[in-house]
Amino acid sequence: MSSAISTVEQAEQRFVFHDLSWSQYESILAALGNRRLRHTYVRGTLEIMSPSRHHDWVRSLLAAMVGVLCRELNLPRLSVGSTSFQDPNWDHGFEADEGFYVGRESVVRGREWDRFDADRNSPPDLFIEVDIASSSDQRLDIYRRMRVAEVWRYRHERVRIYVLDESGKFDESDRSRLFPFLTSAALSDVLASRHESDDTQIERDFERWVREHLPGDRLD
Repeated sequence: MSSAISTVEQAEQRFVFHDLSWSQYESILAALGNRRLRHTYVRGTLEIMSPSRHHDWVRSLLAAMVGVLCRELNLPRLSVGSTSFQDPNWDHGFEADEGFYVGRESVVRGREWDRFDADRNSPPDLFIEVDIASSSDQRLDIYRRMRVAEVWRYRHERVRIYVLDESGKFDESDRSRLFPFLTSAALSDVLASRHESDDTQIERDFERWVREHLPGDRLD
């Protein structure tokens, strides 16, 4: 790993608070307002993270790849960005790096909400998690409970794809279920090229790769 990456990783700050009630958790979120922070709350423990530039760079590239895939497959999508997801019944809450409704965004079309309500909204189909200074293990468990179909997780210079099986557990897969021709190796290779290219060229190269690997039943 290059010294440049190590430097930006060190800029990522993480704070953990224990033994918080749900009302205390909500009070802290209200005090933080719209600051550029990510949080995960699970059964009394709150982790707050300030993402580094490297973190946001990887996140934005993976999100751009989702955009390319949906555009080339003519799939409707809706980004939920850093929406807050909270469920007091399960005693958890979080802000994802990125989340998307893919192919069925009509279930939330026209709705404006800053916080996700599990009782009223269907969960997004895909979440992106970038692990640099912290682990998304707890978030994966939350996604499993929410029955999210797929998660892309960046860790140690690799992208891993997790898909929800029929029993409600996540299995690591070398291939996406939402985009069956897409492999985790392809995603990892695209991200690896970011040190030798700019974001625009990376998107163009990925767009070319998608067109070369599109299935015969492409939607038009």
